[in-house]
Amino acid sequence: MSREQDVEEPRVLAHDARWLVLDKPAWLATTSPDASEPTLARWARRYASGAEIVHPTSRLDVGVTGICVFALTREANEAQLAARAAGTYSRTYVALAGMTTTANPPPRPIDARPLSPQRGERQGEGPTSGASGAWEQSIAVHPRDPRLRAVVEPGRKPRPPVMEARTEWRIVEVTSGVALLALRPRTGRTHQLRVHAAAAGMALLGDAAYGGLRRVTLADGTVIGLRRPALHCARVRIDCAGDIGTLDVAAAVPADLRDPWRALGGRDDAWDDARGGQPLRA
Repeated sequence: MSREQDVEEPRVLAHDARWLVLDKPAWLATTSPDASEPTLARWARRYASGAEIVHPTSRLDVGVTGICVFALTREANEAQLAARAAGTYSRTYVALAGMTTTANPPPRPIDARPLSPQRGERQGEGPTSGASGAWEQSIAVHPRDPRLRAVVEPGRKPRPPVMEARTEWRIVEVTSGVALLALRPRTGRTHQLRVHAAAAGMALLGDAAYGGLRRVTLADGTVIGLRRPALHCARVRIDCAGDIGTLDVAAAVPADLRDPWRALGGRDDAWDDARGGQPLRA
């Protein structure tokens, strides 16, 4: 696939005896059963070849960028699992989403059909900056495509397995019909953030599989397009008990998200607000 020929190298954000933290580029899978396919995990194993283990503590979808933490010792891996159970493993994602409806409509199955050009340019109205809440719809396999997921609609028998899911969301800023979101998954379901946002009427830009706008047309006729889901894991904090301590790492927002946001009229420092913490830019 042509887009995979231009995959960037992962960037090392932190590395010590316990952890390897990488900034995953788009179009590089985190893991794959195909031994011939390049993956972030294989890159990590080469980089940390002397480690006891090289275990990814989370996985990012192939088109999603940002932080992926690898445990390099069994002790560290057990510590991060305990942190998850205790609720002290925190991930903050930033995303760009089209605003089409209210933030908490009744859960519904996702329309997974590809967008037409006309539908892909539409903009709508929705909640304003500062709105926040939690999406708690359970997630199941999509009824028409087993590669995708959908929220569970009350009164209908979903395709198993059905998984409880929770995503905390905040609208940081809205401009030109597009919202900058801060998202914190409290569970780790396949496509969770993408599915929850789409079900809430805020499908991520570039995420055609879940009804996201592939391009936005400005008032002056300028067309802004995205080739991938506009989603980036910008910060990970793991508070572990005992000697392991705290891992707190942030990753700069890539240009393919910053530039469209700026063109839409968004503030550069809104990314820092979304991510939380000190400014970080590539």
